[in-house]
Amino acid sequence: MLVHETAGPAQPAARGSAPTRSPTAVRHQPTPPSPTAARRSSGGLGSHPARLTELQARAARIPARLVVPALDVDAPVLAVGTDRATGEMQVPPNVRTVAWWSYGARPGDPHGTTVLAAHVDYNGAYGLFFHLAELSPGHRFAVVSADGSRRTYRIVSNRRVPKPALRGQDLFRTTGPSRLALVTCGGGFDRARRSYLDNVIALAVPVAG
Repeated sequence: MLVHETAGPAQPAARGSAPTRSPTAVRHQPTPPSPTAARRSSGGLGSHPARLTELQARAARIPARLVVPALDVDAPVLAVGTDRATGEMQVPPNVRTVAWWSYGARPGDPHGTTVLAAHVDYNGAYGLFFHLAELSPGHRFAVVSADGSRRTYRIVSNRRVPKPALRGQDLFRTTGPSRLALVTCGGGFDRARRSYLDNVIALAVPVAG
């Protein structure tokens, strides 16, 4: 998926098995801020005590489900962190689950990027984001949060970048405009390293109303 994946395409139709490294590569090559730094910059658990209502509001915005009609995706979202050994975003446990980088923004946050990643394929099975590269600007999708609220997003760009360049895409942040990134693996597959060479990044912005 995002990260380097270790199970390459097991059948001709499948193109690989995972997106990129995370904050560093999903296994992207950017290195995400540490949990402490990320929380501090997001205003969640910084140096001053957060009010109970603020914590409850943040908990309510945790993404619980991703719905992308154009990809026929309606799947649960699992909160993940960063692999301490590799510095990369952890990947979903299977092809039916979407991973959310929990040190980043949440849907509804006024600033920052919400990063959602899923496998392109894995162990011969098609992943949720197998056709992510085909999602063109203008397509809309929704994220359902823990409190049941539904937020709609619109794709504004879709590009493929070499995994080492993921660090420079500035996705793992809690500052800047509110946006959401769907990420998976793409491009050629290195059978020796059992990893895709690129990452596909579909960037979206919230739809007002």
